[in-house]
Amino acid sequence: MFFFVWLGHPKICLFITHGGALSTMEAAYHGVPLIGLPMFVDQDTNMQQISEFGIGLTLEIMDLTQDGFRDAIAKIFRDSRFNTYKKCIAFHRSMLAVLYV
Repeated sequence: MFFFVWLGHPKICLFITHGGALSTMEAAYHGVPLIGLPMFVDQDTNMQQISEFGIGLTLEIMDLTQDGFRDAIAKIFRDSRFNTYKKCIAFHRSMLAVLYV
């Protein structure tokens, strides 16, 4: 599924993903925080970078519990760094739009 249009919607506040390259890039472009559940190939590396940059959280699929999943979602909404990140992306995108008009 092509998420580019969905992830740009102003009411999207969280994206839960397997951590594939395209979905993580699209979410980062739109400033949407991620919760990643990587399973194989490049997904672990992608989600590790997402976590290091403060764009989202990574959960291990084999250790996943209902409480852990609920806590991760709550952390995305409570932690101000995720909201700040979204505002910064929106600002930079608006500045690029002005430069290329």
